[in-house]
Amino acid sequence: MLLDAAPPLPRSMRAVGHLSRDDDTWSATDTVMVALSLFTVWAARTGRTLRDVPVGDLTAHELEEFWIDDRFEGDHTAPTGGPS
Repeated sequence: MLLDAAPPLPRSMRAVGHLSRDDDTWSATDTVMVALSLFTVWAARTGRTLRDVPVGDLTAHELEEFWIDDRFEGDHTAPTGGPS
């Protein structure tokens, strides 16, 4: 079966309860995989890109521009009143 040929999922992507008592810590590799996944999904969703440098070399401004959610710009006040 094709699934048998695939490498095991990183711990961070396994189903809840899949971790054993001795295997319940995240490794640096797990953290990198999750971070890469988040960056990739956000870039695909927004069309934004980052310079091709290690994340630690990016400026605060570059990271803010990458991660900002345009839906939350503008008026942040809660709507008043209910449906008519």
